[in-house]
Amino acid sequence: SLQLMIKHLEIGSIEKLSIRFENKNIDSTSLEPYKEELFEVVACYFPMEYKPTKTGENPETISNEQLSIALRNIFTSTGLFAPFCLPMLIEKLESDVPSARLAAMDVFVSCFLVLIDETFDRISDSLH
Repeated sequence: SLQLMIKHLEIGSIEKLSIRFENKNIDSTSLEPYKEELFEVVACYFPMEYKPTKTGENPETISNEQLSIALRNIFTSTGLFAPFCLPMLIEKLESDVPSARLAAMDVFVSCFLVLIDETFDRISDSLH
């Protein structure tokens, strides 16, 4: 259930969730009733401030960059997140923290590119 997913979401799960969204394994119509909750679960990690630690023989296997890319992939995976994502990005763009502004700009540009790509796909489909 969604409540169980929200309760047990871990940082390492972001990358797995991102892969599911990227591969379109999750149908956006099934997300509709939960879109805001699901967005909030992921958005609380943005911007990613994860500092991997290396201890002994067991170094961290995931980097801050990998998690940041996974978050970006989730934010851009469905238009259902746009009403929540854009205000969050605008808020982060106004932040006093330079890394938050850069992270927001990165996601904003990705959102824009996805929107352009989807728009061209729709136009192209209508021409055939």
